[in-house]
This record gives sequence, C-alpha cells and structure tokens, in this order.
Amino acid sequence: MRAASASRPAARGARWPLAAAKGPHDGLTKRQKRELNRPYVPREDERRLAISLLEDASSSSSSSSSSSSSSSSSSSARRRDVAFLVARSDADADADDVVWYATAPADAPAWDSPIARLVLGAREAGGRARANAWCRRRIVSTRAMSALDRAIVKVAAQRATYLDLGVDDGGAAAGTMNASSASASADDDDDDDAGALTRLERRDATPFARAATRRGASASRARVDVATATATATRVDDDAACVAWAREALDRAGEETTRTNDDDENDDENEKARWRRDRRVVAMVVDRDGVLVDAAVNTNAENAMLHAEFNLLMPWLMRLDGDGDGDGDGDGDGDGDGDGEAARKSLPPGARLFVSLQCCAMCAALVCAASDARGGEVLTDVVYGEEDPGALARDTELRRRGWERKRDENR
Repeated sequence: MRAASASRPAARGARWPLAAAKGPHDGLTKRQKRELNRPYVPREDERRLAISLLEDASSSSSSSSSSSSSSSSSSSARRRDVAFLVARSDADADADDVVWYATAPADAPAWDSPIARLVLGAREAGGRARANAWCRRRIVSTRAMSALDRAIVKVAAQRATYLDLGVDDGGAAAGTMNASSASASADDDDDDDAGALTRLERRDATPFARAATRRGASASRARVDVATATATATRVDDDAACVAWAREALDRAGEETTRTNDDDENDDENEKARWRRDRRVVAMVVDRDGVLVDAAVNTNAENAMLHAEFNLLMPWLMRLDGDGDGDGDGDGDGDGDGDGEAARKSLPPGARLFVSLQCCAMCAALVCAASDARGGEVLTDVVYGEEDPGALARDTELRRRGWERKRDENR
C-alpha cells in the first residue's frame, strides 16, 4: 500500500496541512530578542545630521530676520528643535535616500512640534503612494516627545526616538538612551561613514504640513456647509440634537473617494478603492449655550492625520481663517512662528466637543493639548456617538482624564 503523498491529502475530505505561521522574531536568538527590547540609541551619523539641520535652520532664520525690518533681534535667536527620517525617495529599490525633516521653535505648542510637522508634511507630500513607506522609518527628534507626539507616531507613523544633543554618545539621555550603541534595530542600516547622512538630499516637510492643514480645514467645512449652519446660529443644545445634526452633516458630505468601481469582476480594485475613501466621521464644537460654533469631517483618504477632530481644531489652534488661509501665526511669513494678529478667534469658554465616532489616541491627545493651552476652559466635556472598537481608541488621554462619555439620547 502506497504511503499518502505529502503534497496532497491522505484521504478524501482531509484538509490540506496549514503552514506554520511565522512571527516577526522567528529565527532570532535570545540575545537578539533582548536587544530588540532595549531602547534605540541614535547613531553618530544621526547626531551629526541633526546638528547640521539645526545649523541650516539657524542660518536661514538669521538671513530672513536680517532682511525683514519688522523682525526683532530676539526672534532670530530662538532655539529650535528638529525631527527627521531617512527614506527612499520613491518605491524604486535603486533610488537614493532622502532626508525628510521639520524644524520648529523650542517653545512651539504641542500641535506644532517638529514631529507633528514632519509626519503631517511627509504624508501630504507622499500621498498614498509613498507616505506609508516613509513613515515606517524611524523618526529622530531633538525635542522630548509630548503625549501628542507619541500619539501621532502611534496613529500615523511607526517609530520615534528622542535625541538629546546635550548628552554625549556614551551618556544616558532621559528614558531613551543607554550606554550601549549595540541596541540599534537590525532593520536600520549601519553606516561606517559617520557623515554619510549629512550629504543626502534634504526635503523640508513644513510647507507640506501647512498645505495639509489648510486643505483639511477648507475641504472638510465645505463638504458639510458649516458656514451656513454657523451663520444661522444652529442650536444643538443636547446630545440628541448633536446626533441628528451629525447624521445630516454626513449625508451632505457624502462618501468621498478618489476612485469608484462598481464592476463586481474587479474585486481587487474595489478593495483598493475602499481604502481611498474618507472615513465617515464628523466633529463639532458647541458653545455653553448650545449653539454650533464649528464643524468638520474626516478627510484622511490622502493624509492619515486629517481626522475630523484634527480638521476641526487646527484652524483655531493655528489661527487660520474660515477658508483655511493663513500660516498659523498671523504674520504672513508662512512658517507659523510669528506673533501676528490671530485670524480666527479663540474657542469660547465652556465649549464642548461632539464626535460621531470615539476619538483615537491622536485626536484625544490633540483635544487635551488644546484644552491645557486654555487652562482647561474648553473641551473638557467630549461626547461621542458610537464607540470605536479599534486598538487606537482603547487607551487615550481623554479616557485617562475622564473627559469623554458616550452620548445619551435623553440627556
């Protein structure tokens, strides 16, 4: 009797043997696994690149200040921080590496940190084609990461490390460095030339971040016609009214997609198109009298950071006007670092936030940062319509503070 072939089932109806699933750490020794659990230590070439980027930023700031009669001498001396990542310029394996970077003043608010600018700008510049690959690379930042920075990395990037330029290579920076440089991840290429990174092409992410903020602000409001609602002093003074307005707003916004394909024979194309759609989420700010102040919807099909809450709050935080114009500081220079007159008023005291879907970690951290900046006068009451079962909404800053609750139709 012949033995059953290993390439087919031994008996009628028997199932094909399933291949054993391989995890990402299969084949590693115990020592290699321990190394993966250690904090990443920035390399010498990354340290040199950070210093070079900051020197260039300082030179550019000094040049622009000297050519502008309205700039004060103190503004040119503001200390800056930088965040950067190194990635392929495109999907071609033979393409050269480029450095995406963003600098910001050391006293910039949490929502305008180097990491926030870098991730937002790189995703805007790369679009769907390259942004995911770029943002999987390790981000190095000379500014200690805030709760919002960590949430941005969790939602829209992958890995980030704090580089303390005030600590020598052999020292220990708070919480991120240890004495051994051998703990660098295996997927980060070693480079014997410590100056190699400084010679790569550099791309500033900040202009793209500004463009993304303006695009999200204007497009999201146009789709729900928020100008008409606010001009007529629409009242949404209880949870039920918020839910009703949210549903109407989503119906007006429709389901935007960059490609639709109704041919059942092209399931692969339909699946790809599904991921190109903006997720149906609306967020709104209501004042203490129950009047709608502002609203926005999700536009994250092209940029993973442009959630409804982000589109809603950034124009207020960055001082953009109602059409998404401005540079975030009112001085018109495009860098968002000035102290000009705000184009948009501050959120009214006692304002609360309603979101049709529970906030993710990034949006929750943004809401908390916005409230902290106003001394807790706004957005400490966050109401959501539906729970988000995803992992990114399980442990958020809003939950830890007890500031969010599920809507109550009878409240």
